[in-house]
Order: sequence, then structure tokens, then C-alpha cells
Amino acid sequence: MTDAQPAPTPAEPSRPGLDIERNRMLMVDYLENAWNRQDLEYAKRAVHPDVVFHDQIREGLPPGHEGMFQAMHRVFEAVPDFHVEITEMICERDLVTVVFHGSGTHTGTFMGYPATGRPVVFDSISIVRWSDEGQIIEGWQEADQMGMAQSIGMMPSGSMPKPMAYAMSFGTRLSDRLKRRR
Repeated sequence: MTDAQPAPTPAEPSRPGLDIERNRMLMVDYLENAWNRQDLEYAKRAVHPDVVFHDQIREGLPPGHEGMFQAMHRVFEAVPDFHVEITEMICERDLVTVVFHGSGTHTGTFMGYPATGRPVVFDSISIVRWSDEGQIIEGWQEADQMGMAQSIGMMPSGSMPKPMAYAMSFGTRLSDRLKRRR
């Protein structure tokens, strides 16, 4: 027998920046621990202190860990039983794209909307960039906010007239772009 080196653990990349399986496992662990178990210490270890997130839930929040924790508190206070279920995952280089289904019960105020006690359901797409050290350094997320709003009664169910849907999405995207330029 020879003294073979042990295989790398998920936190130790065998090919810096290119270990796709490691990044996939890190993403699964992050969603399970930080979001499903609401383990903020795990989130702190898994996310780089200077992380940059690009999404609606963090709009107006400070950057880095502080903004991340404020966003997590927003969700957990409004939906204490929040749970995500991965439905698809694509990994390439240092990026992981995950499609997930979020659910829970709306028992606290969320974005100014009082608790309804209704189930919250939505689908989301997240893209996360992992560092060679196994931490999230950048992330993008798009959630089905209309579906979420409909599930808790903020908006009527059913499809929105196409001209209204187009105008709302165009206005939101334009507003987001203008805010990013400032």
C-alpha cells in the first residue's frame, strides 16, 4: 500500500474555481442549513463578509453580512416555517444556478404587509458565485413575487392582463436599472 492523499472534502477544491461537484454540494448545504434550518452561524461561514447580492429582498439594505442577515430576518419573521426545495441545479465553473420552490406560512409582517396566516408559495431562480475558499462571493436572484403576493392575498389570483403585466415588469426593471446607476 502507498501513502495516498485523501480525497478533498467539499470545502477543499481539487481544482480551484472549477470544482463543479464541490460547488454543487456547497449550494445544497447552504440552502439546507442557512435557509431550511435557519442556521445564521452557518450562513456567516458560508458567505464571504463582502458578498454582493443582486435581488429585490435586499433592496435598500447594507452590503455584506449585515444586509444578508437583515434579509434573512425579514423572511424568517414573516414566514417562520420557511422551506426551500431544489427543483433544478446547473453548475458551471464557479457558478451554481438553482431553481427552487419556496413555501411556508405567512404569520408575520412582510414588506409592510400584515400576517395573513395563509400559505406562501413561490418559485425562484438563484445564481451564486463560489470562491476557491468555498464561500458565496456574489449572488443574483429572481423570485416569482407576483405568485408570492397572490398566495398571501396581496394581489388577486389569476392571470394579469398582458398590457398591465408588461407595463409592471418594464417599470420595475427600469426602476431597478436606474437605482443601480446611482
